Amino acid sequence: MIQEYQTQNTLNPKLWDGDQLKPGLRLKLLKIAKYFYEFLGIDAPVKGIILTGSSVNYNWTENSDIDLHILINYKDINDSIPLVRDYMMAKKSIWNNTYPLKYKGMPIELYAQDENEPHASTGVYCLMCDKWLKVPDPEQVSIDDEEINKKAGPYKYEIDHLSYEDPQLLLKVNSIKRRLKQMRQTGLEAAGEYSVENLAFKELRNTGYLEKLAAMAKDYTYQTLDLGETYADSGLGKWFKEKWVRLDTKGNIKGDCAREGGEGKPKCLPKSKAQSMSKKDRATSAQRKRRKDPVADRPGKGGKPINVKTENFADGKNPGRKGLSKRFGISQKMSIADLERIAKNSTGEKRRMAQWNLNMKRGRMKNEELGEQLNLFLEKNVPNDASKWAYAKSQAKKKFDVYPSAYANAWASKKYKELGGTWGKSK
Repeated sequence: MIQEYQTQNTLNPKLWDGDQLKPGLRLKLLKIAKYFYEFLGIDAPVKGIILTGSSVNYNWTENSDIDLHILINYKDINDSIPLVRDYMMAKKSIWNNTYPLKYKGMPIELYAQDENEPHASTGVYCLMCDKWLKVPDPEQVSIDDEEINKKAGPYKYEIDHLSYEDPQLLLKVNSIKRRLKQMRQTGLEAAGEYSVENLAFKELRNTGYLEKLAAMAKDYTYQTLDLGETYADSGLGKWFKEKWVRLDTKGNIKGDCAREGGEGKPKCLPKSKAQSMSKKDRATSAQRKRRKDPVADRPGKGGKPINVKTENFADGKNPGRKGLSKRFGISQKMSIADLERIAKNSTGEKRRMAQWNLNMKRGRMKNEELGEQLNLFLEKNVPNDASKWAYAKSQAKKKFDVYPSAYANAWASKKYKELGGTWGKSK
């Protein structure tokens, strides 16, 4: 044992009434566990479903998470326990990143645990049998080395399996950092330096995992946003390299995004996106562009563009017309998982609306990632020629309605490079 310390006088009131789970919570957690088990894709029988960690103990804080574990016998899957453990770590990582579930602000962390692993936690609650397996002591809590390893182990696995080839690397790194910060804060608030969460954090730091995490974020960001040779291959570079085409009100793809004499206001889209749309959808988008932005020639040099949504599937604001997404029961607030399920199991217009909203949500996530990458680059790098950078920014402010923004900053960075500007590391 490492340390014993005084804790809270009661169990977390978000979850417990005295020593009984809140009404209805048990069934909700069992439902989540059922979906997680199906997500694992295994045939091993479930031996138990338990709550463990600070959520079933007296060392909880406002930042505590809910450790929801499914118990299985790893040998029912394969005789190689390390192999099965790695598989379960991988599935845990994918699940928690894809479905960041919360209950009253508390993250729900799921894991498939070998039933033969000892329960080092002093509090363990069985959801399947609705009773305590280990009743926690309100006076003191003991922390075992094994508990520290269990807390740090999943993070070690996640960091070891990060790849520079993964386009979602920065999002995953930031997700790990955010969860580590919350984990440590939970421990420090509950029990100070000797909490299991803080000791797990120190274990990751002392074994070089935090340094590795920071280095990967730095290297990936610099590689992605380097305005030298790597710029053209980065996500931001693709914004400028991608071929854009214009649409007419009949849904035809007319060619480059440059209006010819006598044409009305064109609707411009990336060629790949335009080709993926039906002719009817292209016509609708172009017609809406003309309604919202009717002036073909704006006054002044480099008139600012007016951005118009490509489709009105979801907002339902057109007079006398309900949005198509709403008509088929598709909400913009749905999660990616829900949209994927509907798109997979539906047909016709409902499937198309689900797929469209799914593509839009994924696109927003990608844009947020690119914006985050660019902001990080601009924070860690400084222009070597302040006057050229100031000029580039002033031109971006004239060109774009919104500044700063990810796209406007990217345009300013490209302009600065065209002027001969270079970057240096900030001190």
